[in-house]
Amino acid sequence: MGLGQTSATIRVHGGGTILSHHDWRNLWGKSYRCSNDDDSVIVYHSTDYLRQLPLFSGRGFGLVEKGVNTQFPLLLIPGETLTLDIDLPAVTARDNKLGDGKVTMRDCYRVGGTIADINQVLLENQELQYSHYHMDAIPECTQGETFAEWSEQLWQNLDAFRQKLLDTHPDYTRRQREFLKIWVENLYVCYRHDYVKTLKDKMGAEKADSVTGHLKETYTLADLHFKDMLIYQGGRTFYFPAHTDHIPYLEANGFSDSEVCQTLKALHYKDQLVKRMNELEVLSDSDILAAHPLFQTLLREYNDSIRLLVERFQREAQKRMIPTPDVTGDKLLETIVAQHPGKAVFFDLWATWCGPCKIGITAMEPLKEKLKDSNVVFVYLTNETSPESEWKKQVANIPGLHYRVTDGIWKQIADITAIPQYYIYDREGHRQWEQTGYDEQVLKDIEQQIGKALK
Repeated sequence: MGLGQTSATIRVHGGGTILSHHDWRNLWGKSYRCSNDDDSVIVYHSTDYLRQLPLFSGRGFGLVEKGVNTQFPLLLIPGETLTLDIDLPAVTARDNKLGDGKVTMRDCYRVGGTIADINQVLLENQELQYSHYHMDAIPECTQGETFAEWSEQLWQNLDAFRQKLLDTHPDYTRRQREFLKIWVENLYVCYRHDYVKTLKDKMGAEKADSVTGHLKETYTLADLHFKDMLIYQGGRTFYFPAHTDHIPYLEANGFSDSEVCQTLKALHYKDQLVKRMNELEVLSDSDILAAHPLFQTLLREYNDSIRLLVERFQREAQKRMIPTPDVTGDKLLETIVAQHPGKAVFFDLWATWCGPCKIGITAMEPLKEKLKDSNVVFVYLTNETSPESEWKKQVANIPGLHYRVTDGIWKQIADITAIPQYYIYDREGHRQWEQTGYDEQVLKDIEQQIGKALK
């Protein structure tokens, strides 16, 4: 078991940009652009703490171009090299079904590096990546069927699915064939483990609930096929799927003392510590010393950063996080306005999970700086759907007055149909303007309306 940074160099030939879905979420809705002037090359590195710790970490990349939506799922392994060259004209021809279907996925890319071969398997068989491609392999459940019977049919169906893919690619090497087997085994274990959700996706929730009673009564972690699988056999696995919720499955099949199971337990304990720190809990040294030695240095560094962050939040809380006035929601905004006589008040009703809200907040910062010496107060309201720890983190970077109200109070505030929701009150305490949703025009309107409210 070791740590390392995952990376990939990707080039697009013929134009286009690349979107990394992981970075898209972290950059508040803005696409992660390529690193050079013509937007054709990106050197991707996994940089955040959580993503560095798993042994192997998969990544999915999408090509962003009007009319083009081909996905390029990639598997990245720390310490290994990977390059991907994408031919945009070939992608366009393939997606638009030009050339009488003669353009295949293999014509759309070239892959290189030490793990090029296993990534070729993923790129050519996207059925492995997305469940709707192999939903037919999941058997429905019948009334009175036992879990062992359903699980056996699942195994047989997925094995036939694997063989069908192999028949399509007779040129695969032994390593590629074994990698495909391991990936399908991973599907089997995941579907078997989460059979309730699997059957609801397959049959629909109402139908599945009506026939799965005997399945639940006969459920067992013990699996006759465990001994036939490569996925958890040490030394044979090129990709280690770190499903820590599968620890009981390994233990029930006599694998509790294996290196794989011990690794999963180490990862699980590490994940629990990271979760606690992400919720702004500063850990004790004994908590960290109980972790696997491989993780202790990184956990300690992260814990130190959380300690500094908590101290900063405590300082900011005195200035920004305001107790909610003891009034009903229908009177809340006017009550807050009354606390700032002679000033215009701008309200932004938002949530920590709302991408458009956060885009608007970021776009507003230059205007707030421009008006910092004016008689205008910027007020931010959210409710309990914004986790308190995440709210505190984000508030530290958003100047203004912040309120986190109960869901009951939130529902009493009139005219909220969506967020972001904006209101502006003039210096005499009258509501002058309101708007639902954010775009660039809204920013211009806000500046204009605040100007009117200040007169």
